[in-house]
Amino acid sequence: MGNNQTRDENKKKQQEAREASRAAALKANLQRRKAAPTTSRQDKGA
Repeated sequence: MGNNQTRDENKKKQQEAREASRAAALKANLQRRKAAPTTSRQDKGA
């Protein structure tokens, strides 16, 4: 019984880590998308 509990906890931790990394990747993509137009606009201005 103890083994099943630890296995479930490990699964939950893995899923939380996966969701956290996915959220971080989405945030990074959004920031990159936001940053890209501004940098190209600055290049055109200069």
